[in-house]
Amino acid sequence: MALLVARIARNAAMACALLSVASAGLADTMTMSRPIGLAGRSDDSGAWGTLIKGLGNPNPRTRIAVVESLSEVRLPQNTAALVGALNDPDGGVRSAARGALRLRTSDQTLKILVAGAKEANGHGVREIAEALAEYEAARNLSLLVASLGDSSERVRVVVVQAMGASADSAFFWPLVRCLRDGVPNVRYEAAIALGAFGGARYGKELTRLTRHTEPMVREGAATALGRSGDRAAVPHLRKALGDPSLRVRMAAQDALRRLAGDPPEPRPSPLFSA
Repeated sequence: MALLVARIARNAAMACALLSVASAGLADTMTMSRPIGLAGRSDDSGAWGTLIKGLGNPNPRTRIAVVESLSEVRLPQNTAALVGALNDPDGGVRSAARGALRLRTSDQTLKILVAGAKEANGHGVREIAEALAEYEAARNLSLLVASLGDSSERVRVVVVQAMGASADSAFFWPLVRCLRDGVPNVRYEAAIALGAFGGARYGKELTRLTRHTEPMVREGAATALGRSGDRAAVPHLRKALGDPSLRVRMAAQDALRRLAGDPPEPRPSPLFSA
């Protein structure tokens, strides 16, 4: 009996999904792979796959209707499609996808979000990072830290941004380790993320890192201090102006300007294009 009720509920969700998309103007471009009755399964991959194709429709209203329909049934393929919609050029579509993903708090959803970063564009990188940051840090810690070793630069950037947005103390040292990443984009984002950690404790650690043996770490620490707003870092940043590395000196100079309330010199930002 319970199984029958569950199937009926899924069938109803599929029916509502198709009606919603049809009302948005997609009915003439979509057909079901096969009819779905009470004995059928509305989680059929072909049926939902046909609906997912609607995310490629040129009409934003239709794409929003598809997103809202996909949110009705929590299947992995639907979740993956919602994550893909975070790359949409239309802000309304991305907002609808984010809203749907907020209702999915499983570890599986988290893994799909991280995996989705591999093919993310500029919009997707930002949206996925913000979505990850909304999860509870305690549950995310092991998966997110492990993802910092992913071979994909985009995955590492997204995870670093999510850690910075959460500003959870558990992420401080993993972010410090990212200052040694072989990709400048990841190091840059880690430095920006570390700037979100305020207070005497983290300020002390960051100033200590301005004396690290590796120039990449010293540069990132100086950048983070400039973003932290911690005026106690000024003496340490002034010392960094004499660093043997040009990049460290430039980072210290920009940090001092930022702490003084002056805009730093414009420099190219290694961000992904939208």
